[in-house]
Amino acid sequence: MENNACTSQSSACSDTPSVAAADSHSASLPDTERALLDRVALQDQHAFAMLYARYAAPVRRYLLRCLSQADLVDDVLQEVMLVLWQRPSACPPTVPLAAWLCGIARHKARKAMRRATTPPEPPCPHLDGDGDDPARVVLDQEATRRLARALDTLPFYEQTTLRLLVHQGCSYQDIAAQMDTPISTVRTRVARACHRLRAHVVAEFVEVSGGIS
Repeated sequence: MENNACTSQSSACSDTPSVAAADSHSASLPDTERALLDRVALQDQHAFAMLYARYAAPVRRYLLRCLSQADLVDDVLQEVMLVLWQRPSACPPTVPLAAWLCGIARHKARKAMRRATTPPEPPCPHLDGDGDDPARVVLDQEATRRLARALDTLPFYEQTTLRLLVHQGCSYQDIAAQMDTPISTVRTRVARACHRLRAHVVAEFVEVSGGIS
């Protein structure tokens, strides 16, 4: 059944990148978009917001065709736009940006469908039967403290958005209503917050590793 689902999803997605390419101004990346991508590579949030506003809706429509489960669309869209934020230079200069994003979306949609249709593995039983390993508990507590410190470094609006999403389980729509801001802004803040958190954790790991060596 999973193979049939994946096959039907693949056929639904297969022709859309070419449609996206046909909607572009030319067969290659316009100078204006290349300039925006270059600015995104320098962590220019305004440039990213401009590209997000331009391409989030078309990519979302594409994902609606690819995914039979509509509840996966926004999460996959966020993953796609996070790639745009993290690796803008990966877009080839001869490929329209819409087609590049749709190619990423197709790949991530297939992965999301596989995850959604694969039953979860049963948890591994404790071999000793004595409950939680004290060392593991200490490590988990330290990881929680590190995450809390990293969250505290985020700008106010990004921090608030991520706390509402992760800690309180709010949807993008709920967060947009609570913060009186468009849903696209909420998604952009989540993408930026995830990028900053990842950078913070990596920097902290490098610092600790350097201290140990």
